[in-house]
Amino acid sequence: MTNREAWKLVQGEDLLLNLDHRTAPNENYYQYVENFHGSESMVFHVRKDHSFKIYDLQSGQLKEEINYPVNGPGALPSVYGFYIHNEDSIFLSQQYHYRVLLTNGNLEVVDQLNLIPEEIKFKNSGYLPEESHTVQSTNFSSRSLPFINNGNFIFPSLYVGYADRTDYTIKGRIYTDYDLINKEFHYRLPFPKSMQEKLWGGDVNIELWLL
Repeated sequence: MTNREAWKLVQGEDLLLNLDHRTAPNENYYQYVENFHGSESMVFHVRKDHSFKIYDLQSGQLKEEINYPVNGPGALPSVYGFYIHNEDSIFLSQQYHYRVLLTNGNLEVVDQLNLIPEEIKFKNSGYLPEESHTVQSTNFSSRSLPFINNGNFIFPSLYVGYADRTDYTIKGRIYTDYDLINKEFHYRLPFPKSMQEKLWGGDVNIELWLL
C-alpha cells in the first residue's frame, strides 16, 4: 500500500468463552449460530464426549449439552463434522462411513445420503478403497462449512485413498453437491491445471473456487 492511512486497526469488543478442557481442542468442529434455542451461540462437537456443547455468546458460559449414542439403537458412530441449518435440521458427516445424516434437534436421524457408488470395492482393512478406486466422502469443518443453494446441498469433498498421492488432484473434485429434489449427487469442479500432480493440491482456499 502506498497510502499508509488507507486502513487502521480498531479495537473491538472482547469475547471470552469459558471452554472446558474437553472442548478447547476442537478447532475443526464448531459453528456460529445466530439463534439456537433462543440465544446467539457457538456450538462445538466434542468427539471424545460424543456430544455437542452449546455456549451462550452473551454470557460465555456453557448453555446446554446434547449427547448422542455410539452403540446400540440410534447409534451415531464416526461422526466428525456438522452443520446446523436450523434448530431442527442438523447435518452430520460420517466421513468414514461415507454418509451424510440429516437429524432433528435431538440428533435422531430423519434422512441420510449414502455416498458410495455401487462399483466401489474396499480393502480388507475397512474404509479405504482399493487402489483402482477413488471415493469422495464428506468434509464438514469450521473452515469449510456446507451450504444450500438453489435446491442443492453443497459441501467440500474429502478424498479417501488418494489424499497422499498426486493422482488425488487429477481424479478428485473440489466439492460435491446433492440435488435435494432429484436425490442425486455429483462431484464438481476439477482441480485447475496449475494444481494438478501436486500433493494435497498445493495451497488453495476452497471457498474461492465456489464463488
